[in-house]
Amino acid sequence: MDALDRLIAEAEAGASYALDVEIAQALVPQIIVMRRNSDDTGNEPHTYRCFSTKLDDALWLGDALVPGCFWHVAKGRLTASEPLFGCQLLFGADEVLAEGEGPTAPIAALLAVLRARRALGKEQP
Repeated sequence: MDALDRLIAEAEAGASYALDVEIAQALVPQIIVMRRNSDDTGNEPHTYRCFSTKLDDALWLGDALVPGCFWHVAKGRLTASEPLFGCQLLFGADEVLAEGEGPTAPIAALLAVLRARRALGKEQP
């Protein structure tokens, strides 16, 4: 399993700040800053982008990694077993590049962005 597959698997498991930092370090390292630990023993990597919990940040990541894409984010399900939210990234009007589904809109969008990156065959920006 490569780094992108691992990030996709972690996103499928749910939102976390640790996931946001891992994504930033792997795919957009220029946004990482160092922040003092709460116990004042040293510095740790930090990002102000919350890809797994804020829809705006997940879509910002999409614009950074897959420029020129259109996206659709929707809420609703056809069966009770489906996730409530979905997202598609598209090139043009009809070419779906990647899709994501999840319990929240940010997770659905994040999964679509990471899968779009995979579909384009890119590991690093």
